[in-house]
Amino acid sequence: MKDVTKSVCSFDKCKELKDLGVKQTSLLYYLKRRGSDKIYLKTRTDADKLKNSAELSYICSAFTASEIGEILVYDGYKEYLPKIQYNYERKSFIAYAFESGGVNLPHIFKKEGKYETDTRSELLIFLIKKKNGIT
Repeated sequence: MKDVTKSVCSFDKCKELKDLGVKQTSLLYYLKRRGSDKIYLKTRTDADKLKNSAELSYICSAFTASEIGEILVYDGYKEYLPKIQYNYERKSFIAYAFESGGVNLPHIFKKEGKYETDTRSELLIFLIKKKNGIT
């Protein structure tokens, strides 16, 4: 059975995306119950049932790589030509972004990571902060 936690962004990255104002529309959600440090990964249907629970202390989307990709393309970041490549030698993902104008300009972001989801989310976090003047 595939470990689904490798198919979604980490809780910390998803929490930061929510704090930066990313719309919470994933198929999966992170939940945390009051008085517990344990974090649960649930489907949207399960999360909707638990949203009004008095026990719930935090909820945020658990974005997949494709959901992050859609946000990068459709939510105003494609001008930076966000790009993800897989490095077969190092078995890692590399994310790039460029100044508006093309890949012939120096990249403004380059990050390598083990998992595509977190690498993409770090790229999105960088671009949101850049667009909003957050340092």
